[in-house]
Amino acid sequence: MVWDEFPNAPNEEALRRVMSERVAITDEFYYAPLGQWVENHMYPRADGGIATFQRYITDRKRAETEAMALKDALADELAAMNRLHDFSTRLLSSTELKPLLEEVLNATMALQEADFGNVQLYNPETGVLGIVVQRGFQQDFLDYFRKRARPRPQ
Repeated sequence: MVWDEFPNAPNEEALRRVMSERVAITDEFYYAPLGQWVENHMYPRADGGIATFQRYITDRKRAETEAMALKDALADELAAMNRLHDFSTRLLSSTELKPLLEEVLNATMALQEADFGNVQLYNPETGVLGIVVQRGFQQDFLDYFRKRARPRPQ
């Protein structure tokens, strides 16, 4: 009997269903002793037994996992690009710069999957580069940057 040959079979429930209900079943499972994913096609036989055909599908499962990760990444990138597009349409009608720069920073950080970032503007009158908007920087960095950004001598 199958249970004698394969005690504790990982797909025991499916095997028992083929035997008791006399229906064909296809299942897949990870078989840890071999480190492989296995696909089983099981069919009831006229003599009361079952016929099983197996195929290793580890490469397919890996490809499916990678495809799902890529799909998720592309969806995230598309969402970030849509935010930038929405921003660009609002840019034409806005008169305030800082909220727009905050939107640019947020959308860019999302697109780049960044944990922190800033937008700096150069003031030609003072010769100083200053952080206008930022996300994620500690106050000590901001204080240091502010001290280093001194007007150039005339």
